[in-house]
Amino acid sequence: MVDACRDYYRGNRTVLAKIDEFERTYHIDDCIRWYTKDTFVYKLINKALRTQDVEQLYVFRYYITDLSTSLNRESKNFLSRNSIVLCRGATISQAEFEKLKENKGNLISTNSYFSTSRSRTVAQIYVGSNTSTTVGVLFEVECNIETNIICADVSYYSDVPDEEEVLFDLGITFRILSVTQGNEKYSQIWVVKMIPTNEQQTMVIDFIK
Repeated sequence: MVDACRDYYRGNRTVLAKIDEFERTYHIDDCIRWYTKDTFVYKLINKALRTQDVEQLYVFRYYITDLSTSLNRESKNFLSRNSIVLCRGATISQAEFEKLKENKGNLISTNSYFSTSRSRTVAQIYVGSNTSTTVGVLFEVECNIETNIICADVSYYSDVPDEEEVLFDLGITFRILSVTQGNEKYSQIWVVKMIPTNEQQTMVIDFIK
């Protein structure tokens, strides 16, 4: 993994120094902290997951295993609480937005780690403006202790704890409950309400964003 990262960032002294630090100091207890940083780890892991690059996924397999294991451990503490609504702001293409509207009541799945926030205000910062080709969307995810889903509050490990980040594990499936326009103050935002689920369904939409 380290050699692959060095090859990708060859010539970039700043990133190469971070890779050296990672090689010297990495321990499984630090894997969440490394992922929440805006560094080569986050960028290359997400690139491999979102493109489903088999070779790159193989290169990063040990780190991905560490991260999912750590989220599983942290999840046991997080989901021992009552129900909670988590939010994620995003800008998606018109085609992806139409797919969401057409599939209300159906399932969507992710093939990467799905980042959300406890704070609606924080999530709204990441909602972009509507254009002729893109749509600003706020995802609202309601979680409860009865759902056997792996997600964890990672704000303790983050360089920006005020973002109140909650991270879902790989391959989580959500059911779309509704797709509606925001209230008067946020009328330009579309709100997509979802719940995580373990249900199996013949047709699952791959929605990677």
